[in-house]
Amino acid sequence: MNLLDFYRQYPDEASCEEALRRFREHHGLSCSQCGGLRLSWNLWHKSWTCMDCKREMQLRSGTVMQGSHLPVRDWFAAMFLLTATKRAISAKEIQRQIGRKRYQPVWEMVHKLRDVMGERDGGYPPLMGTWRLTRASFPRKRPKNRKIAR
Repeated sequence: MNLLDFYRQYPDEASCEEALRRFREHHGLSCSQCGGLRLSWNLWHKSWTCMDCKREMQLRSGTVMQGSHLPVRDWFAAMFLLTATKRAISAKEIQRQIGRKRYQPVWEMVHKLRDVMGERDGGYPPLMGTWRLTRASFPRKRPKNRKIAR
């Protein structure tokens, strides 16, 4: 998927919220208060209501987006940009790509995402045995005495 495909798939905030809702419901959702599984979606509040204890659970609660005032679409775009490139992308470049004026909220969002990605990567077992790298680049060290020809 490239950036144009991403914006076709998620053209507005409502489509991103719907995708997040479907993802959370598909991967199992339970009440944070009582653990109940009978939840009802409230379209106007964008939240689930537990049918057992009547507690309301917001769309972003329990996710990396909890407590953020940035739109879900900005979070999706940042996730896409962080994972779609081989090289690292800076928070400043993400700020420019999503069109945000203030840097601080974007910086916080990117660091939260990188923390979560690091936790996920830490769960994999270490590589064992023989393996092969493809498309890797290893910079050569230049001898200290040697000058670069210009």
